[in-house]
Amino acid sequence: MSATIFSDGPLFPRLKASAHEPGEPWFVVSRRLDQAVAEKTARREIFHRWLAPADIGKARATALDRTRFIQVPFWRVDLSIDGFHVNLNSLQVGRGPFGIPVPMISSKHRSGPLMVSAVSAFPYEVKVPRWLVHTVGGVPPLEVGAEELLPESAASEGEESAAEIVECDVPRELAERTAQTAVLNAVEPSYAIYSKYEPRVQSVSLVRYPIFYVRYRYDGEARRHVSDECAVAVSARTGKLVAAKHPSGARAAAGKLKRLFSF
Repeated sequence: MSATIFSDGPLFPRLKASAHEPGEPWFVVSRRLDQAVAEKTARREIFHRWLAPADIGKARATALDRTRFIQVPFWRVDLSIDGFHVNLNSLQVGRGPFGIPVPMISSKHRSGPLMVSAVSAFPYEVKVPRWLVHTVGGVPPLEVGAEELLPESAASEGEESAAEIVECDVPRELAERTAQTAVLNAVEPSYAIYSKYEPRVQSVSLVRYPIFYVRYRYDGEARRHVSDECAVAVSARTGKLVAAKHPSGARAAAGKLKRLFSF
């Protein structure tokens, strides 16, 4: 599995002089883990997840790039949401099979931070954190506490020089709208006959987050194109998966079923 097929240049395109330059001060999150720990997580995610293609471990099918240490910008949007919704419950009358529909009002108040990638090409999907809704399965949302944020001036010079700094191309206004939409979609129930929720942005911080990033190229039986460009991003602070772009899970599952029933 050779890295020679990958360019050794910047992972993400350099922006032109006219690109978005945030006016907000930068904060950083410090790195805690060694590269070797992150590489184990990345390899487990690439080769051993359930929806990995059956042939992904073969050298002819998969080529790995070297592990890159990068600082990825995120907008940390601290917001609150308040509101209510109305749904119909059935009130049983007597012993008959039918009930009377009765409107029930439920209200909610939630507040907390949500992370939005400030790089459009970085494969992070906005996810609602645990303070808002309990999620099961998939890549967990990236969560950064206020106590983890350090002013850029307090960052370790050695750590900064070792990392590739990724530039920001997502403006604050877009990040705020993205966060508000994600929160609304998570809170508003689909079964309500009426709902009214209003998210409010309390504060916004621009954060450089440490990531170990591994690109890989897959050219096996589950590929969508001639060769799929994929990647895994692992937190250099927690060792947890932050983002991933893999070959088609549906194609991989179909390939495994085909192998299972082939005699």
